Amino acid sequence: MGMDILFIQSNISSLVKQYRDIYEWLLSKQDENGVSKTAPTDIASNLGLSETTVSKRVRKLTELGLIERIDNTGYSILFADFTFTPLSRIEDLLSVIEAMPHLSYTEQAEKLDISMQELEAIYGYMVYITG
Repeated sequence: MGMDILFIQSNISSLVKQYRDIYEWLLSKQDENGVSKTAPTDIASNLGLSETTVSKRVRKLTELGLIERIDNTGYSILFADFTFTPLSRIEDLLSVIEAMPHLSYTEQAEKLDISMQELEAIYGYMVYITG
């Protein structure tokens, strides 16, 4: 696998980890109403990220429909399990690419047991979160 591909894959993996960490932080801070009342500054300081990074990631999590802004007081997690999110599917795809870098798109879809349309969506999510 070329050095550029390894670099890109590593960067996307790190990016997805940031999303996962923020998502799990919000999930862990839910109150009895399912709302996480935590400020981006708290998330940033606890996860070792900048406030700007946290704000961007939270905005994308909201746009992806994984969390919902509740007034100006907090966030509601819309999926209790990260496994069922598009970001988790990106992790699955990256694992397949790492293990078998020369697979065609069709073979990647087969390994993931998904349709080509679903694979295209995963690649679309990957482009979206990196933009």
